[in-house]
Amino acid sequence: MSQPATSSGGVATDGVIIPIETKYMYITAMSVPRETMIMKDSCAVCNGSLGHPCVNCNSVLDDCPVVIGACRHAFHQHCFERWEKAHGTCPTCQEAWQQERIIRAA
Repeated sequence: MSQPATSSGGVATDGVIIPIETKYMYITAMSVPRETMIMKDSCAVCNGSLGHPCVNCNSVLDDCPVVIGACRHAFHQHCFERWEKAHGTCPTCQEAWQQERIIRAA
């Protein structure tokens, strides 16, 4: 018995459908809060980790929160306040500073 001739796509040219095995791989993506990702970054002013105490005031996040600008760059608040008084710009991109929000310890 001869097999039906097939065209691309698995459909036989004589109208017979040939089953094609299809396999799927499912990947579960976890949503990570943006604050968690930010805390892994470093403060561009002091080079200390944003998730650790500020090196200028040696305070924990409760006393020295992280400030985030409209440009999406983040810094320890005390480090940034000193920088802003002298420069008035974002230490990373040099754009005029516009604060977007403050992250405090939960």
